[in-house]
Amino acid sequence: MKYIWLVCIMVSWLQAYRLGIETMPNELIDRLVTNQTPIGVVTNHTGCTQQGDRTIDVLRQKQLNVQAIFVPEHGLKGNVPAGQTVDNSNDEITGLPVKSLYAHGAGKKISPDLFAQIDTLIFDMQDVGMRHFTYISTLYTVLEAAAQQNKEVIVLDRPNPLGAAMEGPLCDQSLRSFVGIAPIPLRHGLTIGELAQWFNKYMLKDVTRLLVVKLQDFSRKDTVDTFVQGLSPNLPSVKAAQGYSFLGLLGEVQPFNVGLGSKKPFQLIALPAHCGVQYKEWRVLQQALLQHNIRTKPYTYVHKQKRMQYAGLQVMFDDIHTAAAFKAFVTVLDWAKERNIALTFSPLFDKAMGTRAVREWALGDGNKDDILKQVKTDLQLFLEQSQEVLLYDVAPHLVRRLLDDSAFKLYHRDALSSLTSA
Repeated sequence: MKYIWLVCIMVSWLQAYRLGIETMPNELIDRLVTNQTPIGVVTNHTGCTQQGDRTIDVLRQKQLNVQAIFVPEHGLKGNVPAGQTVDNSNDEITGLPVKSLYAHGAGKKISPDLFAQIDTLIFDMQDVGMRHFTYISTLYTVLEAAAQQNKEVIVLDRPNPLGAAMEGPLCDQSLRSFVGIAPIPLRHGLTIGELAQWFNKYMLKDVTRLLVVKLQDFSRKDTVDTFVQGLSPNLPSVKAAQGYSFLGLLGEVQPFNVGLGSKKPFQLIALPAHCGVQYKEWRVLQQALLQHNIRTKPYTYVHKQKRMQYAGLQVMFDDIHTAAAFKAFVTVLDWAKERNIALTFSPLFDKAMGTRAVREWALGDGNKDDILKQVKTDLQLFLEQSQEVLLYDVAPHLVRRLLDDSAFKLYHRDALSSLTSA
């Protein structure tokens, strides 16, 4: 119980807004209680109020007929390592059956018998704001199964900790997978409730019986100050979640290390000391990342598991709304290419990125400007399309470079010349 409370403590717990679990309408509760509707709760350790009360317990206290708990990757407590099977179990507090949606292979359709005794599914989990984070993939598979089985889905909305910015490629459907479940931007800028509405409208053709319980007194521009701790084993903090906006992908590119295995997961851009990258070269990258509104400082550490010395930069964000994470990622690859660092991409990379074009360019085949131009065009179309599912006043936006492209190229060349000769 203590663990659950700790991971549910919010950074700014006295926020003016209220979560979906805190604003369920009385008429909705009365309907579910009066009908004794059999309910399944799709949740994990992030499903809680701002005071740390579990969504499961709050629903039971309201006399809802909760029959089962369904859990995603990382399990109910969020402590199962990424990609590992989550087993069925029983909740230690309520004794309810805990049924895994990540038991027999990620991305598989949900078996009809899993929801057979359930009439209504209540979904409450905190998303991180990136397409390749699998909680939203679980959301889609739940909506899809509910549509096929005529189940009602109630999504209790939560803020997007990466704010209102939309960035990066839309997922190519030839690369569709559990880390790229839909043709949405890499950094999607939507709340979990808005995503549910987008999935339902554009992928399921409005066949799911869907209800989103909105946040109250919520302004999208303030989401950077609100966040639930401990999304997954490698996302223990707000800083890690912000870094994940582009370091989640860089972690799929060797020989980079992004802090996994250190005290700062998803907060570092580092290379093994034997790569021989000098401090003045890291300074070039520092200056380049500043143009994407990302601050850094030198950082060295010993990776205990690998028994290797790493050197590089610690990443920091002053305003996640204006940080250009995707362009920062491209900048890091560009910087590595200029220094002839041999890059190796994991088999998962293209699926997580949503396109083959970035990897192909990084390995010498393709044009970076063409990629960025296509990304911008696709993002603009998605931004316009998404207006129909927005629930809150401040609309998402596309991140702009602090300097225009020509100024940045000139700046980057001058910085490279002056710093490498220092």
